[in-house]
Amino acid sequence: MRTLVFAAVALHAAAARAGECDRDSAVEMIREFEAYAKQPGSEKPWVSHICFEDQILDSKPLAKRFIAACDTIVAREKTYKDCVRWSSMVGAKQLGGKDIVDLLAAQYPLDSVDYNTAETYERVDDPRVAAMLIAAWKAGLADKRAGKPNVADDVARWRHAAARALGAHGGAGEKAFLDEQVKTIKDRGVRKECQAASDAIAKRLATP
Repeated sequence: MRTLVFAAVALHAAAARAGECDRDSAVEMIREFEAYAKQPGSEKPWVSHICFEDQILDSKPLAKRFIAACDTIVAREKTYKDCVRWSSMVGAKQLGGKDIVDLLAAQYPLDSVDYNTAETYERVDDPRVAAMLIAAWKAGLADKRAGKPNVADDVARWRHAAARALGAHGGAGEKAFLDEQVKTIKDRGVRKECQAASDAIAKRLATP
């Protein structure tokens, strides 16, 4: 049995390294989490971002299985970051009896030059992320790292994701912030994203 499990893990890892993932590999990855939820071992399962994004992110049945396994795991192990991060992106509201946004903020905090963090928060269906993104965006404006040429693309990608999230969840305050960015941000693509998000909020606010 140990040989079969090792072979399955190796197969899923090889597929992820190759830059591709089919449904069978994604299901096998979820089975690893389900097995660990039932019986923890020395080898913790890990999330292949390729498998998750390609096969699980938009699959409600697979997402439900992943959240269920992680709910059990986090109830036992409070700081299992892979469970917290990826479960938050597929609709989990709680894990292990703890609020998912609180868990995410503690274990996977926003970093204004790490676009993975903003793209994670973008997927969280909770209006509280709007204020968190604005606070991180403002911190990023004063962050010396953000002005370095080698991270310009990362910062722009971060702000694109944040603007989309604000457009989805923001209100009048978030619209005012976006409007200010339209006036001051130099990156044309980011300005365009901010304007689109501001327009989305305006449309929502105008709807009775």
